[in-house]
Amino acid sequence: MFHDFQGPDELWGTLFSLYLVAALILAGIVTAVFAYILVRYRDRGGSGGGGDGGKPGWTKYFFLATATTVISLTLLSNSFVEYLQYPPNDGDMLVVQVIAFRYGWEFRYNVNGTEKVSYGVAVVPTDTVVVFKVTSRDVFHSFGIPDFKAKIDAVPGILNTVWIRTPSTPGNYTIYCYELCGPGHSLMTADLVVVEPDEFMEWLESEG
Repeated sequence: MFHDFQGPDELWGTLFSLYLVAALILAGIVTAVFAYILVRYRDRGGSGGGGDGGKPGWTKYFFLATATTVISLTLLSNSFVEYLQYPPNDGDMLVVQVIAFRYGWEFRYNVNGTEKVSYGVAVVPTDTVVVFKVTSRDVFHSFGIPDFKAKIDAVPGILNTVWIRTPSTPGNYTIYCYELCGPGHSLMTADLVVVEPDEFMEWLESEG
């Protein structure tokens, strides 16, 4: 069911829209029922109470509707989250090891035997599933790319995984640290540069 999505950013957007629509529908139903009860069973003055005392039988229907909605959204959300935890099996997948340190980012590549280390700049090809294996050299950090709705903790001694699918056109994006890690935290950024595959291979094989 997820093959039509480009990446986690689009999936998160769809999930947010789903919850927003469900919330608006439920809010509309609750408001309409509240308005009906307010008018139908209002105190008409001197009648000794409001109408015929309400309809207790409605409670079970509200409960069933609420339970069905919550359970359905929970099951669907679990499917989304499970998919987002594991990158799709893509033959052109690129794995980049990310090492956080005060106050910068180190990116390590090993593509077909070609190794490269880059500081402060991560270069990736267009239209590719990119898997980031994230850890830290010193304290807790948090690796995040807001444009792709991707974020994962960088913890010393632990290798965490987050993935994105790059767009089909080149572009520049910013990587941030989202964990307060010291006085230089606000300066701990890096560039994510998306280039054409040929340009990526040229960069990978170049020195420096």
